[in-house]
Amino acid sequence: AESGFLDFFSEELRLKLFGLSYRNENNQVVHNAQALPTDLSTIPIAYHDKAFATEFHKKNYETYYPVVFSRGCPCDGWKVLDGFRYFPIDRVVDFIKSYIGDERYMLVEDSILNGNDRWLKSFCHAVIENNLKIAWGGMFRFHPLMEQEGYFDLLCQSGLARMNFGLESGSPKILKNLGKFANMTKMYSIFDKLREAK
Repeated sequence: AESGFLDFFSEELRLKLFGLSYRNENNQVVHNAQALPTDLSTIPIAYHDKAFATEFHKKNYETYYPVVFSRGCPCDGWKVLDGFRYFPIDRVVDFIKSYIGDERYMLVEDSILNGNDRWLKSFCHAVIENNLKIAWGGMFRFHPLMEQEGYFDLLCQSGLARMNFGLESGSPKILKNLGKFANMTKMYSIFDKLREAK
């Protein structure tokens, strides 16, 4: 028989898992509504692929190792929300160093990697300055800053190997109604700059 998620945790440990709601052995619903930590300098960055040695993870993480460097929902339309935060750059650098020698590329599974452009640029500079020589990628949103000269050059110099974009529609009207970047001319320009990046 297959084990359920809760089978891996004792009752004592379940009470330490912030925000977890579950039905206990007596069929009672338990809500562990303790406040979540907001300061990311005090909590560990998760080693997703090192935590699970299952065949599923071996198969799916064969070519990359997944990481998450932020917490919270990054945006409501164009407004970046206050609850969205990143791990400090020095902690991210130390984390990446723990993978040095790993042939896979690093897939940053944050919902939007460029939710905070200042953090992203600091990340790229830190990767270059620390000579980390990684290949990495992740999910990006279209943003006018991408048209700036040298924007993609910095990303590529730091090892960018993959960019995922969500193209919800080709209609500016629909994109505007969704609160998305809706300037198709600038979108084409962004792709041109990405192709030309060094």
